[in-house]
Amino acid sequence: MRRQGSGLSGLLTRCASLAAGILLLQASAVSAPRVTSSIIYFPVRGTTPSALYADVLRSAPRGQSGRAMATTQAKITQDATIRRGARCRLESYRLDVKITTRLPRLAENRRISPALRRTWNGFASYVRRHEARHKAIYLRCVRKIEAGARRAFNKAGSCRAAKSALQRMFLRGLARCEALHAGYDRREAGRIKRLPLIVQATRSRRQRARAVRHPRHLPHRNKRRRLMSRR
Repeated sequence: MRRQGSGLSGLLTRCASLAAGILLLQASAVSAPRVTSSIIYFPVRGTTPSALYADVLRSAPRGQSGRAMATTQAKITQDATIRRGARCRLESYRLDVKITTRLPRLAENRRISPALRRTWNGFASYVRRHEARHKAIYLRCVRKIEAGARRAFNKAGSCRAAKSALQRMFLRGLARCEALHAGYDRREAGRIKRLPLIVQATRSRRQRARAVRHPRHLPHRNKRRRLMSRR
């Protein structure tokens, strides 16, 4: 769910891209941040916890840290309108934010047991809440960036300095936003590992690995030795 990867080996990733454009125009109305958001689902198939989990990682979009259980991408651009005069004045400053969230969705399959369906529903519900939290972090960051940009502009002594101040404030705001995402993912890492679907899938993999290392026929051989010792 975040750009650099979550606490669970980058399975929840987040990506953000930015563009900055400062336009020297005569006048424009001050605008609030414009936000558009969308959700894209990718299908997940399987009839066991391990099969579902494996298909999540196989079918999920790729983030900067590799495959992810879910992603949220935020493209943030800024436009500033500066009025020239005795001194530069920030006529308008608007941030455009486009957020795209990609989530797993269970494909219809009548062979899935009711218990596994409940386990999946709990997993999917957590992933949705996790991504919604990251979206909220982005929106909070946008408001802080806008407020900080206005303050930075007002302190500048020339139009050229004002343009540089806006850009620096914009980049610093994005960096602080990434730190908030990273902190949230660190706090959630333990909860992710304890999600029943992941716990069951991990246990199944361990059992299969143990079966390979210790074949089932060994107990029968021990029983034969005991029978021979009685003679």
